[in-house]
Amino acid sequence: MPKTFTYEEEGLAYEVTFSEDENGNFSARIEMLEGAMDVNAVYFGDDDYSGESESLRGPLNMNGAGSRLGDETVQWDDAEWVSDPGLGPLDENGEIKESYITEGQTLEVELDIESLDEIDIFGVRATSTTTESGSIKGVSEEDPEFNKVAFFGEADPSTGEGGFAEYVEQESLPDGSDGSFADYANYFEDVVAPEQGVSVSDVDSIGIFEVTPVLDENGNPVLDYENVPQEEIVVKCPGFTGGFFIQNLCDVIKGVHACIECVLHFLWRPMADCAM
Repeated sequence: MPKTFTYEEEGLAYEVTFSEDENGNFSARIEMLEGAMDVNAVYFGDDDYSGESESLRGPLNMNGAGSRLGDETVQWDDAEWVSDPGLGPLDENGEIKESYITEGQTLEVELDIESLDEIDIFGVRATSTTTESGSIKGVSEEDPEFNKVAFFGEADPSTGEGGFAEYVEQESLPDGSDGSFADYANYFEDVVAPEQGVSVSDVDSIGIFEVTPVLDENGNPVLDYENVPQEEIVVKCPGFTGGFFIQNLCDVIKGVHACIECVLHFLWRPMADCAM
């Protein structure tokens, strides 16, 4: 299953998807969601931060902000050169650099790894960015994966009509989905809402379910979600309409992810005071 990472700051946002092709080759696909940047190097590592950190020399290093993920100091296992830093999208010959990507464009970087398990953190060293500083040392971890997401709509208090609760299971998602919230939101908008005769603009809140891992006597995961503990976080949403639905809901999820981590030990308790 592919892994997905995202990074954003004012003026810039990108998504990175890691995958393996049919020949066993691994790559990182960087898609620019907002702004622009010239990717000069990528860094990656697992969740074991012990040992010496890999570092490219000169302006391609990840010192300072590039060595932090939240409050933790990370350790990079490997780094890949992508391009030499420059000013703007042109190289020394006046040609457009392949490493310079703008909103909607993608860059694919081949990775010398043997398994996607080697990547738990990912870093991008980029210059000529549309951020205030003009460069980034972006560090991100894998986006959360959910087992089930519910979309709720409140009934009209005067008639009692119009309420709904639509649950989307991970098994219902199309092939190639990675279990990210965007996958669930797209499926609800494209499939569930039309089938049930509801509108995305009627969504009042969302429920996020993460199943607590349970193993049988042989150490195999129990997949009977009905009989294992689940954790639910309910987030109140503003009214979303039209093409902004998916992006706005994804922004809500990113905005409350820190809150989500704080309540994972409480089973079936809704999260309050997270209205946007």
